[in-house]
Amino acid sequence: IKALRSKITSLEQDIAALVKDKLELEQDKRDLENLLEMTTEHSDFVVEEAMLQKRHVEDQAEIERHKAISQMVAGMAHEINTPIGIANQGANFITESLTTDFIETIAGDDDDAEYILTDVIDAARLIEANIMRADKLISSFKNLSVRQAAAEILESVELRVLIDETLALYPAQAKNGKLTIEFNNQLTANSPWLGYPGHLTQVLLNIISNAQLHAYPKDAPGQLNITLTEKIGRYIIAVQDFGCGIRKENLNQVFTAFYTTKRGQGGTGLGMSIMHSIVTSTLQGLIEISSTLGEGTTITISIPKQLK
Repeated sequence: IKALRSKITSLEQDIAALVKDKLELEQDKRDLENLLEMTTEHSDFVVEEAMLQKRHVEDQAEIERHKAISQMVAGMAHEINTPIGIANQGANFITESLTTDFIETIAGDDDDAEYILTDVIDAARLIEANIMRADKLISSFKNLSVRQAAAEILESVELRVLIDETLALYPAQAKNGKLTIEFNNQLTANSPWLGYPGHLTQVLLNIISNAQLHAYPKDAPGQLNITLTEKIGRYIIAVQDFGCGIRKENLNQVFTAFYTTKRGQGGTGLGMSIMHSIVTSTLQGLIEISSTLGEGTTITISIPKQLK
């Protein structure tokens, strides 16, 4: 009996040791799983931080590129003004010199000469009209380019006028665009905005270019409505197209860097990402997008009336 009790005690001790070992193994397993989970979370965090840093660097590089281009355009606009001015003076000289009385005097009874001189006046007036258009367009280029080159300086502008000037640039910057753009200003008074006009101009031109590329592909004609309203200390700019729309599963990825459905067709996947960064960071605003497949897309931008 004494020997049996000894064996039982020994077995109980072995069982206790096994149970202890099992508990220690289970604890080690839990510690390993926790460590693995922490390592995975840290790894995901590091990857996410790296992606955000990469996106920030790329956004800054794109902004710097736009600034460099803006400075070049402003310089070119200044240089072009000189020959434009000379051409305008020449056209003015012709229209002021060839009066009706002067034509009748030098043409005499020669009807052909009178017709030719009359055509010269018409041609000179046509030149004057188109020089005025070119001068207005160059002024818009110069104003907006200077604003983009100095985009980090807060400036007070009339938002309605800024949008008008931006839209005046679309026919010049579009390659084969056939968009009809309608601007609906619903503000009842003046619209002073203290902000960064160059950045907002860049955002609006990118939205128009996106509509041309994605909403109305293959240079198809289309309509774009831009509406300006205000709401409790903020301006609301809504840009609506009536194109092909965006699939629901793609809508949440629109502002994701490098996401594009037009890879190899002019799309880089950076345009909307940069716009989102500019609006939410630099302009201290919000940007939202809604779309119905086959009916169109609306991008709504909300910005404070006065940036800090």
